[in-house]
Amino acid sequence: MELLNLVSKQTGLTKEEVGSLLEKPPALDMGDVAFPCFSLAKIQRKSPNIIANDLAKSLKEPVKKSKIIEKVKSLGGYVNFYFDRELYSHQIFTKIFTQREKYGNNGSGSKKKIVIETSSPNIAKSFGIGHLRSTLIGEPLSWIY
Repeated sequence: MELLNLVSKQTGLTKEEVGSLLEKPPALDMGDVAFPCFSLAKIQRKSPNIIANDLAKSLKEPVKKSKIIEKVKSLGGYVNFYFDRELYSHQIFTKIFTQREKYGNNGSGSKKKIVIETSSPNIAKSFGIGHLRSTLIGEPLSWIY
C-alpha cells in the first residue's frame, strides 16, 4: 500500500492504475517489485529510461522514510523496489494470524452470480480430449462455490 501511495503521488496515476502495472522482476537481484514506465512514455513523450531515472531519483527521499522499502533503482525502463523482507514478512504473517479465515477475503463476490464453464458433450459424438480441460477445471470450481 505504501508503494502504491508513493508511486501514485509522483506519477499522477491512481493507486489502482499503479497496482495494475506492477510486475515481478525476472531475477531476484532486480528487486521485489518493478514499475514499468512504458505507459508513461506515451503520456510524457519521453524515453521510458529517462522517466524511470527521474522517477527513481524523485522517490529516493520518500523511500528513506519508508519502513518496508529499502531502496529503489532504475533499470532500463523500470523502477525496481527492494523490500525489507524480514519486516514485510512479519507484517504479512501478523495479518494472517489476526484475521485467520478472513485473510484475503474482501467480500467483492458476495451475493453475485458467477458463471463456471463445464463440458457439455454431444451424446451423438464421442467425448474428446477438448472436453477434458473444462471438465477438470469447471467441476471442482462448482464444488468450491
